[in-house]
Amino acid sequence: MKSKIAFADKVGNDPFGEFLIQTLREVKVNTDLIVRDSSVLTTMAYVSLQKDGERDFVFSRGADGNFGLQDVPLHKLNEAAVVHFGSATAMLGGTYLEAYFELMGKARQAGQFVSFDPNYRGSLWGDRTEAFIRLAKKGISAADFVKVLLQLSRLTHQAIGSLTFAVWQDIIHFVNQVGAIVCTKVGAIAALPTYEEVTNWNQ
Repeated sequence: MKSKIAFADKVGNDPFGEFLIQTLREVKVNTDLIVRDSSVLTTMAYVSLQKDGERDFVFSRGADGNFGLQDVPLHKLNEAAVVHFGSATAMLGGTYLEAYFELMGKARQAGQFVSFDPNYRGSLWGDRTEAFIRLAKKGISAADFVKVLLQLSRLTHQAIGSLTFAVWQDIIHFVNQVGAIVCTKVGAIAALPTYEEVTNWNQ
């Protein structure tokens, strides 16, 4: 797509963390706000497919749990027109949770457009569903746009991500084209189409 994107988080100073950074760079995402933490390994998400084709996630928590407010230069955050909050692990507690809502509040106060994806994963929350709901409501109350979907495939991620770039009267057509292209490829990031691919598709 055509806008400038930056990603903020924390990874371990390990090969997997480096792989994630390089993967983001390959798709033109600015990684200057990603912090390397040598004290812990990168958080891992193991994804398997169930018989019905739905994804099953198992997480091994690591460096992102150490993410804190001190890891984000606020002047960089203030440069963004849109700030999206979408971590599956941020609301689990600790410094990441504190930073998550503190940064959301600062973006809101600065007049930035705040996007929020509660990103519920049952394997992370177990019997703490009520705690998740309480925190999700807090995020929803601070957001201008909320993504709440029954996610049956990666198509929903890419389709929602495309909305920012579509002219409003062409949203349905544009999103459907993004979804169609995504379904022809394997992988999450690898399936991301460029803006040119979408606009030239089916011509």
